Formats: sequence, structure tokens, C-alpha cells
Amino acid sequence: MEYAALLPTRAAMINTTTYQTGEFIEFGKMKELLKSTIKSELATDIILFGGEPYTEPIIARGPFVMNSDLEIAQAYKDFHAGKYGII
Repeated sequence: MEYAALLPTRAAMINTTTYQTGEFIEFGKMKELLKSTIKSELATDIILFGGEPYTEPIIARGPFVMNSDLEIAQAYKDFHAGKYGII
């Protein structure tokens, strides 16, 4: 399993390291539990992500994220042809 976290509202300490607001933290493969310590009386949001490793290529262009440049080109063609509906 691979893990990541996002801190959307304020800084937090995760596994003894302090991370800043808005930071996306990639933990990679971990066999230990994640431990968070919040040194604040205010609520802190931490969004956790986890899952099996994603091994396919990732290509991002504008609003599209696909696995190849060809798929990105097709997404733009479909968008300009109105195949995504009215946005």
C-alpha cells in the first residue's frame, strides 16, 4: 500500500514531521501506522489517501489526466466536439 495526505486548512505534525497548510505529503510504501499530533486547540483537517501502487504512466495537460499523449489528444478532440456536454 502507498499513502499520502493533504493538509487543506492548517499545519500538522505527522510521524514527527511538521507539514504546512496546503501541503500534499507522499509517504510511499509504509508498513507502520500514520500517527498525527496536532499542537492546536483548533480542529485540523487531514485528508488521507491510500491504495495499491499505480504503475501506469500519468500524463496531465490542462484539465485532463490520462495515460498517454494520444489519450490527452482524444480528450481535447472530444471536449471541442461537445461530447462532454455543457459545462
